[in-house]
Amino acid sequence: MGDESSLMLFSVKGFVFAIEVGDLLEVAEISAERISVCEGGSFSYRFDFRGNDTPVVDMARRVCGMPTPVTGLLQLLVVEIDSRPFALMIDKVLEVVKRAGIVYRFPDMLRTEENRYIKAIYRLNNTMCMEIGAGSVLNDYELAELRAS
Repeated sequence: MGDESSLMLFSVKGFVFAIEVGDLLEVAEISAERISVCEGGSFSYRFDFRGNDTPVVDMARRVCGMPTPVTGLLQLLVVEIDSRPFALMIDKVLEVVKRAGIVYRFPDMLRTEENRYIKAIYRLNNTMCMEIGAGSVLNDYELAELRAS
């Protein structure tokens, strides 16, 4: 975790998160009309990404159990697992920074199914930031559905 890669910082319900820039396929700002609500299945939302019906993970629901209102313009971070894209719905992209600062490994004793996607905690300019791993954001059911699509 001491390399010189870049992290994109973003916010979700007042919490600051980071993801490796190399994990991003695209940062998209789309109108709410482009999001479709899904009934049944593991994902609540989908959108058209480059001609493909792509699942969307509402990070606000994942972080604190409160869904993001699907109105106006929405910010999505498009990532992939096994060459299959999915999007993270976030509140706001903040900035891109070099991986630096004080790094704390996320303690295994605090790890749960709900927070398993947190790789590390950074202290950047007196702000606590949780680095997430795109590959671990999805739960087992979501991952199976993504791979089956």
